[in-house]
Amino acid sequence: MFPFSQCALKLEGPHDFRNFCKMDVMSVSHVTREIKRLRIHVALKGPENRPDLDMLYLELCGNAFLWHQVRCIAAVLFMVGTGKEKPSIVDDMLNVNKVPGRPPYVYASELPLMLYESAYEVPLEFLYSKKAFGIVTKKVERMYDRLAVKACLHRTVLDAMDNMVCMGSSDKWADEKPREPAYYADKFTRKGEHVSLLSRKPCHTFAQRLEALSQAKKDEVKATHDWDVNDLIARERSFGR
Repeated sequence: MFPFSQCALKLEGPHDFRNFCKMDVMSVSHVTREIKRLRIHVALKGPENRPDLDMLYLELCGNAFLWHQVRCIAAVLFMVGTGKEKPSIVDDMLNVNKVPGRPPYVYASELPLMLYESAYEVPLEFLYSKKAFGIVTKKVERMYDRLAVKACLHRTVLDAMDNMVCMGSSDKWADEKPREPAYYADKFTRKGEHVSLLSRKPCHTFAQRLEALSQAKKDEVKATHDWDVNDLIARERSFGR
């Protein structure tokens, strides 16, 4: 878990997150965002002999996010956590002069992603009716019960399989490759081996995507956001990107 936590701290604070998002040049004029807190927690411990069954979750707090930013961050952390990338990859990808275009990689699944709390500069107190609260609580409890039963059944099967003996080997896990995370599988491989992020052909840079916009799209951005796309391109080029 140490590589996870080490990378999490590197991502805290204001950074240019262009390499940790899906670029949307029609909706954003810059890609700097601030992550106020990023922590890795243990949600569920697996058996002592099966650490691959431990369940971790990523808690992330920020004031605004780019398109798929959280899923991209989770994807890179998965690569570090499984040993496919070194923790230094986070430093490299935050250095937009070194990596001006995002390396292509698969986003982590959206299924475990949940917005569970919002905060406001002015404290607000939300009031709920007792009836509505009871209805929602019962629905969530029923969903939890069904999933908990399924998880218990599968755990029982795994426990039983631990006591099985395989022919020709005293250690049935000896030749097994590390299990991929359930909600992430990077498709960029060469002969079945992981291709390092920095050796992949990068995607177009922010400036290149802006330059590729048609005049009609540039006019749409100007009308919607009052941004001059040519000014944004000049700003990017002034930084050598």
